[in-house]
Amino acid sequence: MHGIRRNRRLGQGRGFACPWRQWERSMTQSDMSAGRYVGARVARSEDPRLMRGLARYLDDIELPRMLHAAFVRSPMAHARVVQIDVEEVRGMPGVVGVFTHGDLAGVGPIQAIGPRPEIKSSLRAVLADGKVRFVGEAVAVVVAESRYIAEDACELVDVEYEQLRVVANARAALEPGAPILHADLGDNRISRIERSGGDIDHAFAAAAHVVKVSFHHGRVGALPLETRGVIGDWDAGTSTMRVWNSSQMPHLLRALIAAPLGLAETQLEVMVPAVGGAFGLKASVYPEDIVVPAVSRLVGRPVKWVEDRYENLAASSHAKEIDIDMEMAVAEDGTFLGVRAKNLSDPGAYSMPPFQAHHESLGSVNCMTGIYDIAAASYVAETALTNKAPLGVYRGVGWTPGQTVREVLVDDVARAIGRDPVELRLQNCIPDTPYDSVIGPRYDGGSYRRSLELATEMADYRGIRERQIEQRNQGKYVGVGVSPYVEPTGFGGRIGNELGYPGEYYDTASISIQADGSIYVMSGLNSQGQSHETTFAQLAADGIGARIEEVRVVQGDTKSTPFSAGVYASRSALIGAATIGRAAHEMKRRLVALAADMLEANVDDVEITHGKAFVRGAPEVVKTIADIAAYVHWGGGAAAVDLEEGALSVSSSAAPGGSYGNGCVVAVVVVDIETGKIQVEKVVSVEDCGTMLNPMIVEGQVAGAVAQGIGDALLEEHQYNEDGAFMSASLLDYLYPSTMEIPDIAIGHLETPAPGVPGGFKGLGEAGVIATPGAVLNAVADALSPFGVRVHSTPLGPSKVLDLIDEAREAMSGSA
Repeated sequence: MHGIRRNRRLGQGRGFACPWRQWERSMTQSDMSAGRYVGARVARSEDPRLMRGLARYLDDIELPRMLHAAFVRSPMAHARVVQIDVEEVRGMPGVVGVFTHGDLAGVGPIQAIGPRPEIKSSLRAVLADGKVRFVGEAVAVVVAESRYIAEDACELVDVEYEQLRVVANARAALEPGAPILHADLGDNRISRIERSGGDIDHAFAAAAHVVKVSFHHGRVGALPLETRGVIGDWDAGTSTMRVWNSSQMPHLLRALIAAPLGLAETQLEVMVPAVGGAFGLKASVYPEDIVVPAVSRLVGRPVKWVEDRYENLAASSHAKEIDIDMEMAVAEDGTFLGVRAKNLSDPGAYSMPPFQAHHESLGSVNCMTGIYDIAAASYVAETALTNKAPLGVYRGVGWTPGQTVREVLVDDVARAIGRDPVELRLQNCIPDTPYDSVIGPRYDGGSYRRSLELATEMADYRGIRERQIEQRNQGKYVGVGVSPYVEPTGFGGRIGNELGYPGEYYDTASISIQADGSIYVMSGLNSQGQSHETTFAQLAADGIGARIEEVRVVQGDTKSTPFSAGVYASRSALIGAATIGRAAHEMKRRLVALAADMLEANVDDVEITHGKAFVRGAPEVVKTIADIAAYVHWGGGAAAVDLEEGALSVSSSAAPGGSYGNGCVVAVVVVDIETGKIQVEKVVSVEDCGTMLNPMIVEGQVAGAVAQGIGDALLEEHQYNEDGAFMSASLLDYLYPSTMEIPDIAIGHLETPAPGVPGGFKGLGEAGVIATPGAVLNAVADALSPFGVRVHSTPLGPSKVLDLIDEAREAMSGSA
């Protein structure tokens, strides 16, 4: 069952008073005093360090004799590299080395391996191997005593290019006679995947209405505050490469760069310091991740490279550019009978390991039925390479455009048949119980209807509708849009297979108690802002029965933490709960056995809570965890209760199948029809992430994702011209939301614990990015509905709004 947990409004330092707020505070205090931390608003233990400027990011690391790297990058979108002349650079004071592809023999390549036969696997050289395929591709690297010298030296590297015809977009990539980016692939189509369920032909034949949308989702970027960075330090004495990398997946990164570097994984240590944001951009393997360690080995000194903002915009992964055609078959009474889609993704020039280039095209359709009870569905998902920077896995990969297009289509259906869009959604909503969709996903139950109802209640949907006519008569164009969603989370074997990404996943955590009773929790899941130090400590403290102050979380070091596949696709809560939770349960069992021996009691009569073990009914006689730890370390306790060696050190592995979160976003906008300016007045986000680990952290995740969703809908776009020139080379050209564009965000919580998942947790990290663009675009279309405007692309800037109004007016006058 699900229930309303609490609501909160974020933004501009204001909150709203409601009866839930006081109840929430007293509940939190009660829970924490009893030693129950999961579900409580535990303050983030990371914040004092971060707020005081004491966090150590990659660029803060300084090693003795460290050098600095800078890359020579292609100004051409598609060209042969005829010659690279580096002689003038070699003699520059302060330059230690300059390296091209030929100087790095045996280093690389990197490869993304397709998980299914419809996908072609491609290789990528770590430096251009005679051909460049996008503006910003690395051609050479200079290593010098300072970054300033290295940058100056790059200017003196003379590269001769022979320009080639450019593949400017995915449709052009598939035209007969189009230049082929990778000759070994045969053509530019890197994947074509088809799937269907139910009788799709019958659904459309029986339909009273068929409504279609052709949608273009623009090209965007993750744009974390901290850009990518790598330090390589080769220790010739131990044949060990130490790497610092601002990564989301230290263990997987080690596994993927070891072979290209010619090293065993035991020769490679990857350390991740504090990470200033990632959002999926740092969940891939880039050429620099290999080149920097490789040149460190060649020069025999540590080498650092930190990406500048131009490199971040031009050469780091992009996201989400895709064309989607989707149509829906609808019965006379408004019942959704079937939906089908065909898309074409523009992934740029390469795949981004460990993920293949098809992730946007497949992700946009594998949850295409959303919360709706649709008996037939089909899709064709295609991907074609172009001369642009590669697409990576930015927050909401694939699901953002797919969700946006479907929800825009539902609003188009509502207008076409004269129905209220919320009532139409409720009519077609799936039940809150577990549900098998016709196209693959098997939802494990949620609050599909209630989240839509609660979000519209919080937004005052009915009141907005009642005021709209009068406001339009006054020249004020207000619109409201909704976007209910389902989000696959905790990406693992079950969900991966359901969504078309076959494979298995494996993660481990370990817990050890020291002689003084303090506790280490070691996890390969490293945080980039998700507050693992806090939430993982909450899980461990509750599982063991310890005080949270005694728990310290260790992360971000492959030498001291157990293996994890990484932090992406909303994995942390589920994976952390499964691995840490199991280890904590086993640790508690051992502590109880030891305490029973010390207290001369039956094991079944001993409880541990808040760091103290006692016999049930006699709480005045206690043994603290510190007492128990001392008994093991100094008193032979492990042998006394027949525990194996290492009694207070536990590891646990898990491969949970994942779960599906859900919720709804409602946006209210005002559109100025004279200037085209869109003002987002209000956003309501209701989420159901199962059991909440920490509501405060949940709200931070939701608010940040909503802000990114607003940017996706209205502002952000990486642009290229027809010659492949990159037109978004600075933050003057690439717009992203500031506090001026983000309204107050009202957040509502529902909790439907996930069955079969330890703790009942579901993920939620991507929901705001997935659902907000659809809500915002629907709100704009609603505001401009008197003109007959339909919104079928992102981003939606002022000039595009004015064009849409003019086109709609012309169409209306032409039909009159």
